[in-house]
Amino acid sequence: MSALLGILLSLPACRKPQVEASGARPIQAAAVQDPAWFGEGIDWSPRLGLDFAWAAEGLDVRGKSVELAPWTVVAGGPPRHRESVVQILQRQAVEGVALAQEMQVPAGNPPAYRLEGRILSLDRRTRVGAKAGQVAYNTLLVPVDATLILLAIASGGGGMEKGMIMPMEDVPGYRTEVLYQVRLQDLATGRPVLAIQSWARFDSLHVPRTLRGVIFTLAGGSQNPLEFETSESLVEEGGDQLWWAPGLDLTGAWIRCLNWKGEDLWGEATEAQERQGLLAIRMPDLLIGEREDARLLLSRDRGTLFLQAGYPLVRGKQCRVKLWDSETGQVLGRMVITSGRDGPELEKDWARRIRRHLAGRIPGAQAAPEG
Repeated sequence: MSALLGILLSLPACRKPQVEASGARPIQAAAVQDPAWFGEGIDWSPRLGLDFAWAAEGLDVRGKSVELAPWTVVAGGPPRHRESVVQILQRQAVEGVALAQEMQVPAGNPPAYRLEGRILSLDRRTRVGAKAGQVAYNTLLVPVDATLILLAIASGGGGMEKGMIMPMEDVPGYRTEVLYQVRLQDLATGRPVLAIQSWARFDSLHVPRTLRGVIFTLAGGSQNPLEFETSESLVEEGGDQLWWAPGLDLTGAWIRCLNWKGEDLWGEATEAQERQGLLAIRMPDLLIGEREDARLLLSRDRGTLFLQAGYPLVRGKQCRVKLWDSETGQVLGRMVITSGRDGPELEKDWARRIRRHLAGRIPGAQAAPEG
């Protein structure tokens, strides 16, 4: 298991960020702060919605090992909140790199790059004093998804009649504005190959996922997009939609499971959803499973066939899967997997269903047991 994967799996209990003492006020990102931290040879420009971003020409981390250094915090708010924000940004940076890597690097390979990050300013501000459920005159505040709704209640004759619903942009709670920097260093040369500085604004119902998408794009991931769209006719089977190449027989085939790709790397989420991140890393291991199964030869480090899936970053019930021949590029199968489960059981159910459908392409194989 690569050094990066080991760090990823330990992130829920990751180490506390290192804190450097500083009494400075929040920094305005009118210019790159402390450019010496990044190194020389960087041609800064606003890119992909960030204030400053740069990547070396032709950067491609596919199949290369990346080690993760602890983030530092130069200045920030309360320790508990600071650690939460650092962990969210670190997860986004790590998953962006993992998605661009596409596959797990074989164990024992020395790291080619080091991923580092730090927070220069973390400013937490009170936003709105109103609370969900509070009634003021004829107005009831009702939480709906990521907004509050103003429900104006017209009362007459002692009862409530029709109401008028209007969206309210601000929600009660806190807004956190974070100035952060990220760099990817080439360990062989000591020179930077990727550099980022930008602001991010968090609140409990709004976490931008821009950092993940930007790192994926700058690190070469966008050069090899995974196309799930198909003109083939999918057939319903067991509640899912499937298509297989005619006569496909997976007997004895080694299938290499690549990292799963988010279908929307640029969306938004809640803090709770962000803490559930790293599906790209977690799902292939769930799919491979711990029990020996001679019928399905699934692996993270070898295979003549490639299997990859896309998942909705905002929790959804469906994922899309593609199976292809790594030598010819020929698509051998597509699946749209739909689960009725929720929470952690959703991912396990995806894995069960995918394994069952793959086993169905082995003549004489029995259906994989549930559980």
